[in-house]
Amino acid sequence: MRRLISACAVWVIALGSLGTVGGVAFAKGAPLTKGEYVAQYNALCEASIGKTHAALEALGPHHNLDQLVHTIVPIYQHRLDKTRKLVPPTADRKKVKELVAAQQAAIDKVKDDAEVLSGGHIGQGPADTFRRSVGKQADKLAKSYGLESGICFDTPNPGGNGGGPPGTSPCPSVGPCAGRGGGPPPTAPCPGVGPCAGQGGPSVPPTAVVGGGTVPAAQWVTAVCAAEATLHGTLQGELDAVKSKSDATAQRQGFVDFFSGLPAQVKTLESAVKKAGAPNATNGKKIAKTYVKTLEAIVKKAPSLKSMAETLPTSSKDALQTAGKSIGNAIDAIKRKGDDKVSMLDSSGMLSPDLGRCGGIFPL
Repeated sequence: MRRLISACAVWVIALGSLGTVGGVAFAKGAPLTKGEYVAQYNALCEASIGKTHAALEALGPHHNLDQLVHTIVPIYQHRLDKTRKLVPPTADRKKVKELVAAQQAAIDKVKDDAEVLSGGHIGQGPADTFRRSVGKQADKLAKSYGLESGICFDTPNPGGNGGGPPGTSPCPSVGPCAGRGGGPPPTAPCPGVGPCAGQGGPSVPPTAVVGGGTVPAAQWVTAVCAAEATLHGTLQGELDAVKSKSDATAQRQGFVDFFSGLPAQVKTLESAVKKAGAPNATNGKKIAKTYVKTLEAIVKKAPSLKSMAETLPTSSKDALQTAGKSIGNAIDAIKRKGDDKVSMLDSSGMLSPDLGRCGGIFPL
């Protein structure tokens, strides 16, 4: 199962530094291949979409444009800031620079005037309005480079204004409908969350329960991925703060503090997974249980990880980074064991691909 980013790799990223090209910041280091860049960009994009859906669900269907902008702008900006940390192929730096600049310009327009999201056609949500107006250039540049989206706000609607039959919405890049075939994303029943919620037409209620005390597979994946995206954003923000520390001693203390707070963060995800129920899929209940057990194992391991962090060398940042890999490996081993078990249990292949896209059991 593909992981959004390995726990070990986070330690390297947390200690990285930035450079700039024409005013657009890029991380220093070995350039990625185009395939690697596309994969990592798309992973950030999908995580941002999941986090946006979760935030819109919390906001509810009855909100004004100012509330919408206040909700989505921080998520978009966080994703864009992380995109700047990817090292593009040397030959493509100009193209990527233009893309990032277009994305920043688009969200800046939304910050300045929320009304730019109000000009859509009937049945066209803010995501489509954004894509067809201020985000048009960014989306065009992203697609020409082979990327999933230039706005990462929601999955493009293949049917123009509305797409698909009433009560359907673009597949939200998670669940069984995502990532199949080479054409545009299929439409699927609105899962009761995100922009399509409360807009009329049949939808799948968030609490819908099917046979055997389970919930629809797509609904379960959407709920779990949204919770994981929220946790990923929180933890990555904390690690970014550690990265900004000026010396190895301060960074070590930052990691100690990070692992001190990790149990509470993981327990929040654990509660969300329990609340989501179990998916109506082969071994669905066992898969849900594996998620919970794996998260419990990470919580149990956290005190020893904190102890390991307390002994990291502070002679230099390089020495701290090298020693810190053992902590990343310890987390990754727990996560990988759980992900592998889920992959084995999911014999129908209904869940694993999409769960992998949003980070697997522990999204870091």
